[in-house]
Amino acid sequence: MIFYYALKTVSVASHITLEEVGADYKERPIDFGNAE
Repeated sequence: MIFYYALKTVSVASHITLEEVGADYKERPIDFGNAE
């Protein structure tokens, strides 16, 4: 699974949950300050 996230957003809660359950995922940050 690929987990797309942005710092300082609600995605932090999902990130913590994935870590707690030991999910197999790859992180992919998104920067809302850039045109991604």
